[in-house]
Amino acid sequence: MIRKKTQIFCHYLRRLIQSGTNWFVRQKQAAQKADKYKIILTVSIVVLLILSAAAAGWGENRLNKPVTILLLPATPSAITTTAPMAIATPKLTATPMLTVVAIQQPAEAIVPTAVATATPQPTAASVPATITSRPTATPAPATATPQPAASPVPTKMVTATPLPTATTAPLAEAAATPPITATPALTVTVTEIKEDNASATQTAFPGIEQTVTDLWTFPLKIETRTPSQGVFGARRSGSRLHAGIDLYGADGTKVYAMAAGRVSKIYIFYEALLAIEVVNDDGTIIRYTELTPLVSVGDRVEQGQAIARLKKNSSGTCMLHLEIYATAGSGLLTQKDNNKYLYVTAKSGSFMRRSDLVDPSAVYQLPRP
Repeated sequence: MIRKKTQIFCHYLRRLIQSGTNWFVRQKQAAQKADKYKIILTVSIVVLLILSAAAAGWGENRLNKPVTILLLPATPSAITTTAPMAIATPKLTATPMLTVVAIQQPAEAIVPTAVATATPQPTAASVPATITSRPTATPAPATATPQPAASPVPTKMVTATPLPTATTAPLAEAAATPPITATPALTVTVTEIKEDNASATQTAFPGIEQTVTDLWTFPLKIETRTPSQGVFGARRSGSRLHAGIDLYGADGTKVYAMAAGRVSKIYIFYEALLAIEVVNDDGTIIRYTELTPLVSVGDRVEQGQAIARLKKNSSGTCMLHLEIYATAGSGLLTQKDNNKYLYVTAKSGSFMRRSDLVDPSAVYQLPRP
């Protein structure tokens, strides 16, 4: 009894194992088949892409062939067929001839009359050519625009000359039925224009027209110097950058107006030393600082006029601190919270001045008054 039950148990166990094995085999075969289908699909897509690219290239080559228009014998009813012709203007080099060839087959009783009109224009758009065939007893001469053609013969050639300002590309081949529309390529030649005068893009004082600064003069009549700590952009305490240029001189040296204008402000600038703001007639502002004024607010000053004297500071040095601004706009020249500038670059710092601050380093290039 126990032996029989054991045999039954072993039988079902073998069937269970066999079923499981068959299931795994089927899953593996299905996965292999799916991989095979994926490979076939991928290869098919690649082949389609290659064929599409080849067809596109074949279509472009077809555009370079001349057009031939065949006129079949006409039927009693009027036949009108429109075939577009592509005209392009890739280059303005020469004036080619546009040739339309019409081959007419003879009919037994009715001789068709063909009127071919070709009007090329010097543009990249497609211009349709209209061919109209009507039955008649006597053939009429073929006409073309802009030049007339000769009397009709079984084989007629019509020649048209486009405008002399452009050239036409080869026409796309087309039959009377069905029409073939081609899209011509347009080639644009860009010629770079260079300025011969470098001052057209660069000026001695960036932000101010060169024609304006060419009229300025140097603010001192003595030989002067500017140490490294006095150049424009030199670092000061914290993140502040030097907003002007320092022209060193002796105590009491006269300072002269660089341009004609009017004194707008006089105030304390540094260590009880004063500053003079002059709004120039050319629309710029020059601030002369660390000096003793010789003019008053509202005074009219002329170019080369003495407006102040240099004065020593607490360290015993004596200099003219010069700042230049591109416009006579409103707003204080000193703005501690501003860090955006139109004509200068503040690297890892701020000039703490108005946005139209100009680099005055080219002041050494100005003539002496």
